[in-house]
Amino acid sequence: MTNSPSVSESLQLAAKYFKANRLIQAEQFYRQVLKEQPQHPEALYGLGLLAQQMNQLPIAEKLLSKVVSLRPDLLKAWFSLGNVRQANGQLPKAELAYQKAIELQPNIAPLYNNLGYTLQEQGKWDEAIKSYKKALEIQPNCIEAEVNLANALFAQEKLPLDKQSHYAAANNNLGLNSIKAKDFQAAEAYYRQAIAMQPNLAEAHYNLAVVLKEQDKLQEAVDCYSKALTLKPEYVEAYKNLGDALQQQDKLEEAADAYRKALKLKPDYAQAYSNLLSVLNKLKSTSIWQRFSKIRQVSGIKGALSDVWKLFWMRFAGLSLLGRIATWLATWFAPPYWGRAHLSYYHSQGYVSPKADIYHQNLQFGANVFIGDRVTIYNDRNGGKVELGDRVHLYGDTCIQTGKEGTVKIGADTHIQPRCQLSAYKAPINIGCNVLIATNCAFYPYDHSMIPGQFIHLQPLKTRGGITVDDGAWLGCGVIVLSGVRIGKGAVIGAGSVVNQDIPDGAIAVGSPAKVVKMRADLVGKKESGKQLSVKAWFDLGNSHQAKNQLKEATEAYQKAIALKPDFVEAHYRLGMMLQEQGELEAARDCYQKVLEINPRFADAYFNLAKIHQQQNNLQEAISAYRQGLKASNPDYASAITTQGCNKQQETQITPPVSEEEVIVGEHPFPSIPQVSNPTNERPFWSVVLPIYSTDKRSDYLLECLVSVLRQWKEDMEIIVVDDASPLCIKDLISEIGGGIIQYYRNSQNRGAYKNFNTAVAISRGHWIHLLHDDDYVLPGFYKRLQESLENTSSSVGAAFTGYENVNEQGQVIFSQQLYKQERGIAKDFVERIGIANPLNMPAVVVRRSTYEHLGGYLPELNYTGDWEFYKRVSAFYDLWYEPEILARYRQHSQNITTDSTLSGSKGTDIRRAIEVSENYLLDEITVKSRHYHFAWCLNNAIIPLKAGKISGALLLIQEALKIDNSPQSVTKLFSWLKQDDLSALRDELISRLLVKGLKV
Repeated sequence: MTNSPSVSESLQLAAKYFKANRLIQAEQFYRQVLKEQPQHPEALYGLGLLAQQMNQLPIAEKLLSKVVSLRPDLLKAWFSLGNVRQANGQLPKAELAYQKAIELQPNIAPLYNNLGYTLQEQGKWDEAIKSYKKALEIQPNCIEAEVNLANALFAQEKLPLDKQSHYAAANNNLGLNSIKAKDFQAAEAYYRQAIAMQPNLAEAHYNLAVVLKEQDKLQEAVDCYSKALTLKPEYVEAYKNLGDALQQQDKLEEAADAYRKALKLKPDYAQAYSNLLSVLNKLKSTSIWQRFSKIRQVSGIKGALSDVWKLFWMRFAGLSLLGRIATWLATWFAPPYWGRAHLSYYHSQGYVSPKADIYHQNLQFGANVFIGDRVTIYNDRNGGKVELGDRVHLYGDTCIQTGKEGTVKIGADTHIQPRCQLSAYKAPINIGCNVLIATNCAFYPYDHSMIPGQFIHLQPLKTRGGITVDDGAWLGCGVIVLSGVRIGKGAVIGAGSVVNQDIPDGAIAVGSPAKVVKMRADLVGKKESGKQLSVKAWFDLGNSHQAKNQLKEATEAYQKAIALKPDFVEAHYRLGMMLQEQGELEAARDCYQKVLEINPRFADAYFNLAKIHQQQNNLQEAISAYRQGLKASNPDYASAITTQGCNKQQETQITPPVSEEEVIVGEHPFPSIPQVSNPTNERPFWSVVLPIYSTDKRSDYLLECLVSVLRQWKEDMEIIVVDDASPLCIKDLISEIGGGIIQYYRNSQNRGAYKNFNTAVAISRGHWIHLLHDDDYVLPGFYKRLQESLENTSSSVGAAFTGYENVNEQGQVIFSQQLYKQERGIAKDFVERIGIANPLNMPAVVVRRSTYEHLGGYLPELNYTGDWEFYKRVSAFYDLWYEPEILARYRQHSQNITTDSTLSGSKGTDIRRAIEVSENYLLDEITVKSRHYHFAWCLNNAIIPLKAGKISGALLLIQEALKIDNSPQSVTKLFSWLKQDDLSALRDELISRLLVKGLKV
């Protein structure tokens, strides 16, 4: 057994981890110290510095204030407290902290420098100057103090003119240091000071523009770039950055002009050239007639007459019979093939060769489209739309066909050379703008299945998804593109390649299957420019692979992005996710640690790191990581935890006895839910209640569930955990993750699931109640989205629900449900939907408390269907609100009630009982439909226990099916169903029981 480190060892380890920027481990050891000595100043000081580094200034201020109250002689605590207060705008308090530090140690230059700046910000110039001089007296080479003194003297008009240019340059240099530290506000202040001292310092105007652009102050940035160029007309970088800022403002003509000036000064400036092309592409400033004038070459009377002839007939060109004749006449004086392409510019309806075969009822042309000889556009059965953008060129013998809901969309200025095949079946083909496709290319967003014993022409089609070719891509001769593929912007595909996976932006890929061999940016321009494009391309490729669950390919792509840019925080995070999903936990943990070294406030990295610790059974480290993630993502949580004490012990409250009172709905009794006590007192909007029964297996999910709620916790929300006398004690876990926020109750004895639900509801005081199982969880935005909608609904809305997903034990999504698609609002005809079968899952549902008070709670005897019956009861008397986003997740695993009840067959019993109860308040026709539906459900699900060797469970489902619906038609269906070959064991058992004692119905 490993002994815990001593207090001194824990402090040393914490300091070591803090220095290495491994903040989770540092916090863990500081908290380990506080568990043994809750008032230990060094541990509190360390936590204060952690909070300061994560920019949690109010928390840092509270912790450091606590330190100086315990150790008034601790110099570093006063100094850090002064820095925190200064950053938080608490200038008088910061001044006091620095003065206290100086009293303890009067010979430290940075103390006087920081005090001077605090005094300066309060307008106390003489005192500030005195403080800066004292800093320089102690440390003559303290650059910041020297510059700050000069700035103060300048503000007082006391700085000699011959020194102003020197200190202007010094301010400019300090600004550069602040940019490197990503402190843009400080950088802006230094640059403005430099400009005030030396208004003609072009570099300061340029650097100020860079900082302003980073803060999205675009017009100010443009003004500063312009000023820098006025002062320094040959400033190449200023022209390029000015172009970037103007482009962001959609001032494209001005942006293009700025890029041209940069290129005039530096012709090999690759990034400026690339940006100029992008702007010109957006402008599309060249008119049709300008294009035409470049193509036609009139020589003499013959040429002039030829032009008049073509102009005349192309006015009548089109797809009608007369239009085709007019097109044919227009070609008399035009050479074949490319020689006729210019005819498409004579009129906006473009040129369609008289020899083209157009058989498509849903064809949409842009302006000036060219369709060459023997091009075929064909609409097969159930084919979708074909859209051709402006100036698309389709050359001879190309074939486009759509079928089985497939579509084709081709963007503007794309050229497709002869003998290409685009067969859009089952999925779309989307080709962007300015794409060049060479001869004999083929696009197939589908494939045939391979069912044994079936002829190939009878095999059904299948697809991995559509094909996308992004803007500016080039495809060489004979390229074949298969389903589910995206070819990125500007990518180049070598001749004869077979593309069966995504190709990133700017990549050059060749082979069968096509592999990326280099990036286009490596061929021309500056190496650094190519490197940046490559980083983005590899990162985008990784994202594409990740979306398709191609984990190894995504891992390789993210690794290549990181190799090019080692501080690419998002790539490290995504790489960690991929490694974690592949079970490489140590490598994934290293990735998340790297993320947190670069950005200590990256909340999701903390959460994923916590899950790794859970998988490795390191519960304390998991809790510590979760806490850090919660503090980084939820300021309310961070403030509450600090205010209420980071080690506050969770009180255990005994739940009140179960009420024996009942309410009658439709002549059936239900457990009553009492009104809140003191209803005039302030009440929270939300009560999130977790009725739990924790075992070793289920407790693995409890932390994830609590964190999903605490991540969204606000002061107008109460969180209640009601422990149904679990064998596993979870009090300490709840205290550590949510002490002071979560109310913890424990039943003196086990009450059962639905009685515990009713107990949890009865304890709550919120206007709206969310019952959440300990193995389910909510996604970010659940409470915010619903509250925004429900605050404005009438009292006729008694409950609400969102879209949801089912996940397996590993957290992988296996089912999703958005009942009304994207139609936010009152759920239409919901009483019939819920009355027939249950489409909801509890984590996605919230209920108004007054609804419980009116209709009562859950029926305890319905082990599996208590929630369904309750939702039916609510829908019979109230409207339900639907929020379309997927905001909750229900977990399917071997330890839940659903699994047990399916295998035992008792699920069928509970379904029947729920139908019998709701007969009291639902329309008869709804009940009849529900009986028909669940009769079929029982038969379909009987195979589950049968395959698991639970014949008794299968028999019980059959018995319940006949109790649910014993009409002659249903009995006939049952006998027909029993004839299946794989049900022989069930048939034998059924016959045996019928012969012995009969099947009771």
